[in-house]
Amino acid sequence: MDSTPLKLLEIADTRADVTNRSVSDDHIVSAIVSVIQSARSQGRSLEEVTAELQADDALLDHNLRQLLSDIVAQAWEQI
Repeated sequence: MDSTPLKLLEIADTRADVTNRSVSDDHIVSAIVSVIQSARSQGRSLEEVTAELQADDALLDHNLRQLLSDIVAQAWEQI
């Protein structure tokens, strides 16, 4: 997964660990790829996906939602 943005590793270090279980970088990459593939198969745009990510969420604070949106946008362009 060499084409994955380097920022992906940052989210692994800064994410909120709400369940006290660690999540590997590979799991995060896989989840992001799955979200992008699913959105594209449904005809959704990057703007729709990032707007959904930016919606208020109890699990991630604003900064982490922004970081995740940025990572998804970078991955969207590379996949």
